[in-house]
Amino acid sequence: MMASINMKNSTIKSITPNGSWSNGNQTFNKYTVELANGDIPNFSAIGDFKRSVGDTIYYTLDEKKNYAKLQQTPQDAPVQNTPVQKASVGGGMTQQESISRSVAWNNVSQFIFSEDFQKYDDDNTDNNGKQLIFSVRQQKMINQAASAANIIYKELLTKPN
Repeated sequence: MMASINMKNSTIKSITPNGSWSNGNQTFNKYTVELANGDIPNFSAIGDFKRSVGDTIYYTLDEKKNYAKLQQTPQDAPVQNTPVQKASVGGGMTQQESISRSVAWNNVSQFIFSEDFQKYDDDNTDNNGKQLIFSVRQQKMINQAASAANIIYKELLTKPN
C-alpha cells in the first residue's frame, strides 16, 4: 500500500529544532513545524530551516510518516503581504508600509537638504540661547509640510469612514 502524499499549504506558527540524521553522505537537521492548518510535520534541512514563522509554505506531506517536503510556491498562488522586520523595534511593518516609509524618507531628505530650505538657516538659537537643529523658520516649514502630508494622506489616499 502506497503512503498518502498530497500538496498542501499553510502558515508557519512555530519551528522547533528536533535533532539531526545522516544518510551516510550528508547530515540533515530535523525540524518540527507547527502550521496554522493544524499539521505538525517534520522537515529535514541542510543547515537552518529555510522559512520563518509567519511565512506561507507549500509542501507535500507523507501522512503515514508525518514527514513533509517544501515545494516551490505555485505561479498562480496569491501574493501575500509578508511582514518586514524593523531594525530597531522588531516586526509588524508590511512590505507596503516599508516602501511608503522609504519613499517618505527620501522626500524629507530632499526637502531638508534643498537650497530653498537651507537658505532659511538664520537664527538657530531659542529664547534661552540653546542651539537648535533647525531655525525657527525652518521648523515652521517642516510643520507646514507635515500638516500638508497629513491632509493628503487622510483626505486623498485613504477611504473616509
